[in-house]
Amino acid sequence: MQNNHLEILEIITNKFKETDQILGNVSLLGYQIGILPTLSISIFSGLVLLFLLKRKRKRKERTAPQAEPPPAIIEETIEPIDELKEIDEESIVEFFLNIYKIQLGETQLARGRFKLLDSVVVDTRRTYELEVFHDKQWVSRRMSVGLAGDDSTSRSKCFTVIYDDHFVIKVPQKPITNFENYITAIESDRKIVKKVAPRECIVPTVAAVLKMIRPFSESKQLTPEQLEEKYLDWLRKFPSFQAHLRIGNSYVFVMDLSRYFFLSHIINDFHDLANKLYQEIVGYPDVIWENHGFEGRYAAENDEQLDAVRKVYKAFEERSQILLNKTAKRKFPRYTLQEWFLIHLAGRQLEVGHKDLTTERVEKINALLKKTLAENKDAIDDYRRTIRGCIQSVTVSQSMHQIAGLVTNLLDLLAWLRLKSVAMRDLKPDNLLIAGDKARYPEFLDTSENYSIGLIDVETAVAYGSDNNRQIPQPILGGTPSYATPTHLMPNEILAACFQDAGRILYLQDWYAAVGIIYEMITGERLFGQTGKLIIGIKNLIFRNAGETATQLELLKNASRMFWHSARSEMAKKTGEKKHILQRVAVGLTDDVRAMFLKELQMEKNCIMRRIKETIAGQRVFMNDKTRRSLLIASRKKITQLKVKWSKAHPDGGQGLRTLNDLETLKRAAEKNMQLTPLLEEPLSTVSAYELLHFMFEVVQKAMYRETWGDLVPTEVVGVREGQGATTVEATI
Repeated sequence: MQNNHLEILEIITNKFKETDQILGNVSLLGYQIGILPTLSISIFSGLVLLFLLKRKRKRKERTAPQAEPPPAIIEETIEPIDELKEIDEESIVEFFLNIYKIQLGETQLARGRFKLLDSVVVDTRRTYELEVFHDKQWVSRRMSVGLAGDDSTSRSKCFTVIYDDHFVIKVPQKPITNFENYITAIESDRKIVKKVAPRECIVPTVAAVLKMIRPFSESKQLTPEQLEEKYLDWLRKFPSFQAHLRIGNSYVFVMDLSRYFFLSHIINDFHDLANKLYQEIVGYPDVIWENHGFEGRYAAENDEQLDAVRKVYKAFEERSQILLNKTAKRKFPRYTLQEWFLIHLAGRQLEVGHKDLTTERVEKINALLKKTLAENKDAIDDYRRTIRGCIQSVTVSQSMHQIAGLVTNLLDLLAWLRLKSVAMRDLKPDNLLIAGDKARYPEFLDTSENYSIGLIDVETAVAYGSDNNRQIPQPILGGTPSYATPTHLMPNEILAACFQDAGRILYLQDWYAAVGIIYEMITGERLFGQTGKLIIGIKNLIFRNAGETATQLELLKNASRMFWHSARSEMAKKTGEKKHILQRVAVGLTDDVRAMFLKELQMEKNCIMRRIKETIAGQRVFMNDKTRRSLLIASRKKITQLKVKWSKAHPDGGQGLRTLNDLETLKRAAEKNMQLTPLLEEPLSTVSAYELLHFMFEVVQKAMYRETWGDLVPTEVVGVREGQGATTVEATI
């Protein structure tokens, strides 16, 4: 209301100026009417006096005795946010509480409070009750908020909020206190949006907030761009309203996702491994206690695994009898003890009130079960892994067509970004949206043409269209650990000095992220969780030694050797374990995706041929021109035969065997290339997810790890340590 008064006062002032100008220029019978400007002043004074009288009357109405809140509720007074206080979850709640006050027609000084509803948790968000004293009574509504990432290494802390619509609130690491600097940051993102149009792309806007507190009557007739411009003009005309875009001492970035779905939410809907594991273990209790039950449900025999889990239960049963005999007045039957065991085996705990147990007894039983399972971690992990594998297999069978469609659309997004010469550099499920008919979710996922995958937040993006490395704008350095490589942490000048083509490296950063996302779409699990932990240590080391180019190049080389060895090992292990699932998912390739892949294959083919020629020219054993030509055109099978003959004739091997080994590796890569090329040349071609992941990974690794750096072997870099344990949700660093 106070802001509305300021707005009205500014309007009156502007009208007075217009009136004074008109009256001052009026003449009657050739004479200037000197009295009219004075009259205009009197009119203005009267209008201001009327305005102040009405304001005073309203203030009296507001300060009239009000009904007290119910005595059972203790009011929490909302004080102005401390400018030095870190913006946390409660700061976000206060921000929306003030919006609620304005929506009710109150000022931000109106009485308000909020409380956390402990029992209501949606995904990772917690639910709050907002209350405002309005029209002599307390009125309320709910909202939910949660941290959209681990803020321990975050560059920008993000919160996801449900308040009528779905919002993401991004808090800059360094406070932005100047309005024009804030708008400049938003405009920078909008340039990327225009570059990738018409692909759906969500970036921060001022309209996301202001439409809730100051809607325009013509809003529905305006495009989002026109509405944003109208609000920007209005904010500059009435700067007092800029305060509604701040939390504490900083402007914050707000994104409205009301029309879309997060890809991460859809992946969770498909897999939901935690809940499905609980339902499977607790819902089918006889599986553990009877061998034929396990074999009948999972079509597998695993007596050793079952025996190991039963031994863990036996240990718990013996310990629990001792514990309960000391504290319980009644004896609990075996099936009750088995139920408790299964609840913990499924990854949960007994809740207070279970079986009328006291809080103290529940805590002791939970502690005993937690200790017993921890002492037998290997047996418990093996059993859970078996159950998860069966759940994943069923999930893929039920949703295979929908999952394959998601992969197709993700690849189509990569092809579009390549066409537009834009690298996002922080692709992950939380930064990707699904644009489809919300009224038909999830049915629209049945056909990949019914929806598309778009982008959320382009802060780290860069347009790399220029062939000149120096003309590529320097993007913000960073990425999300499980989806990032050491190149994410290096400036353009280092990438250009190391790889020559900095644009290609930036573009392939999105490929690496896509490999992890595709694996997660199909399995519900992270692919590069362990490797991602290295990124945090690499980041700290690189930033501590920033400056000298030679030092940075050496750091990149050593960090890359450690990183890519870890990534390749994790890739081989996890895709090998899930090979039977990944091979069942047939991914359709659009024409744009086939063109993108064929270009990469041609580049790889040229590179392989160059390396074969260099390997033959660089050795000093096979010197005859005819022999060299034979080696050049020989198949991989022919090279293998020559290796056998050479080994028999030369037991010590020597340079000849090393040369043949190198050629065999290169010829094998050439064979793979030749097998994929005709497949991709076919319209409407499909490829298994297993083949797709390995092809994309190999392209990225070969581009980002130079062959002159040596073989990928286990190594350590001084100063690099693994980060903290993997989190469910990761933030950008």
